Amino acid sequence: MARSMKFVTDQHGLHWLSRPTSWIKGWIDHRWFERHMGIAKQASPDYFRDLAVEFGTRTIEQDDRGDVTVTPPPPPAARSPK
Repeated sequence: MARSMKFVTDQHGLHWLSRPTSWIKGWIDHRWFERHMGIAKQASPDYFRDLAVEFGTRTIEQDDRGDVTVTPPPPPAARSPK
């Protein structure tokens, strides 16, 4: 089963996920993410958007074979100034 999830990594290395729309899907996705990337926190949609503007959005993907790829953080020049 292929999966994909967007996340943000802040200046402290903390991972942020957007708050899910249903608790069960959010719980499953959160556990899957933490199994591959480590501890993550959930952000409200507005706060996640602010974090994405400041630090850039990354993506974690798992293909049908189970291989996981993670996009690198965007370069600082690609981020919007405060």
